[in-house]
Amino acid sequence: MQPSVEQFGYTQELKRVLGVTDLVILGLCMAVPISVSVIYGYVVQAAAGSVAMVYLLAAIGMLLTGNSYARLAEAFPLAGGGYAFVSRGLSRLAGFLIGWAMAGMYIVLLPLLYIFGAYALRAMLPAVPVQVWLLAFIVINTWANYRGLEVTRNILKYILGAELLIYLWTVIACLVAVTQGVEGAAFTPAPFYAPGQFELLAVMAGLSIAVFNFGGPEMLTALGEETRGGARTLGIGVLVAFVALGSLYLLLVYVAALVWPDYTTLGDADTAFYEIVARAGGPALKSAFVVAVVIATFGSCIGAQACSSRLLYAMGRDRMFPKVLSRVHPKYQSPYIGVIAIGVSSTILCLAFPDRAEVMTEMVNFSLLLSWSAVNITTIGYFMLKQRSRNYLRDLACPVLGVLVTGYAFYSLDSAAMKIGLAWLGVGVLFAAWLRYVRRVDLSFASDSGI
Repeated sequence: MQPSVEQFGYTQELKRVLGVTDLVILGLCMAVPISVSVIYGYVVQAAAGSVAMVYLLAAIGMLLTGNSYARLAEAFPLAGGGYAFVSRGLSRLAGFLIGWAMAGMYIVLLPLLYIFGAYALRAMLPAVPVQVWLLAFIVINTWANYRGLEVTRNILKYILGAELLIYLWTVIACLVAVTQGVEGAAFTPAPFYAPGQFELLAVMAGLSIAVFNFGGPEMLTALGEETRGGARTLGIGVLVAFVALGSLYLLLVYVAALVWPDYTTLGDADTAFYEIVARAGGPALKSAFVVAVVIATFGSCIGAQACSSRLLYAMGRDRMFPKVLSRVHPKYQSPYIGVIAIGVSSTILCLAFPDRAEVMTEMVNFSLLLSWSAVNITTIGYFMLKQRSRNYLRDLACPVLGVLVTGYAFYSLDSAAMKIGLAWLGVGVLFAAWLRYVRRVDLSFASDSGI
């Protein structure tokens, strides 16, 4: 028998509207299949040209972590994702700190995406102030999430469709360019392995950058109380989304590397991928690709706000955050207070710190890798130690390998990311002490039957 929300002492309040296909759409929209363009230049330089090998290893590593999210989603089909999993599977204090890290990530992730999108649009329409684009993004995004997941899902289907059309155009243009031998392009295994050029340490350096492209599918687990078909639906959706995302990334970087075989001549790392697109498909494809990135970024924002509001809902329900965040709209069955709170915080950060994108990125990187590592560790602790599982592949080998990948990437974070992340986590420790000793919040879940 699969577990239900009621077994954990909660009431089913959110509307169950998501099937496996919906989850895959949401996961791809949040990760953005064409987002490799943002960091391609940095990855190919770090990996000394073996960019396809980097994404192959990253896809395998993140699928291992995806397995951990899927396993815990089946055991704990609750809103909140990593927060709920670590709280129930490891300890409530550890879960709070992961929830705190995730909340900090979401608080800065949305403004970061808004800023990227707004500045990209300003490059195309310089007469329109950046603030106009920022506010337009925030208002539309908040309205869509306020109306519930059905509206969100329907919007994201069209956004993903448009994005995949540009993706397909790009892949075909690259393949045609390689077939025609444009600028010396040819079919070769060099993007995976080039004798005399391949360097394992360089590939691992590229891997520590590339894993950040894979953030998205695991966020789906925040929607654990809004899926149809039982707890397994969410687990299957997460795994399929990771497989689809890894496949799309791998194909795109491979054909891009074929079009521009000498990575040392790419120039500016920030715009390297756009130059490859222009070589393959000309100015028309380059312009269309830039527009697609902006649209896809907006889609990622919608999905991220949906997941972040569910995290606030779960932590508010558990008295970790103000109880008001757990209120559900009587008509749309959405955690509307959390949606509004995220919209307000995004507005403040966008307008107050439009030029602090680097700091925001460091915060996202730290929190994301910390959450991934904690979920892998929780999978081992819960299934192998508490449940005495005999599924050594999914409950031991996969999460151990997943920890090695995410742990390596975490270790590879620069000092600025570590300082910012640890500072935020330190504030979380103080807040946890206040909850325990001042507000007397139960940190054991002893009062319900979920543990």
